[in-house]
Amino acid sequence: MTTFRALERTGSFMGLRNYTVNGDFTLSENGDNLELTFSSNFQSSNGPGLFVYLSNNSTRVTGGIELGQLSANSGTQTYIISRQNAELDTYNHVIIYCKPFGVAFGTGEFDN
Repeated sequence: MTTFRALERTGSFMGLRNYTVNGDFTLSENGDNLELTFSSNFQSSNGPGLFVYLSNNSTRVTGGIELGQLSANSGTQTYIISRQNAELDTYNHVIIYCKPFGVAFGTGEFDN
């Protein structure tokens, strides 16, 4: 019988360059999946084609996991991640990334 340890990792965003991205996020277990949830205090500058990534780098998405297009520029939102996609404990950053221009708007590092 395989036992998974309880997983909850938290962090906070900071904006990069002249972009505003702030708020808190939590990565937690939910059955066979993980959920990345942005808290109600999340806020991001507007931009075209903003996507959410898990990455090993604070500003680059190469080698990371694309979680989907940013649902909204503010407020609570959740992204589902299948445990089969990767070993997620190796990803230490969440990035808000503008795909059309190849620019990170903001980043956050997991505290734990």
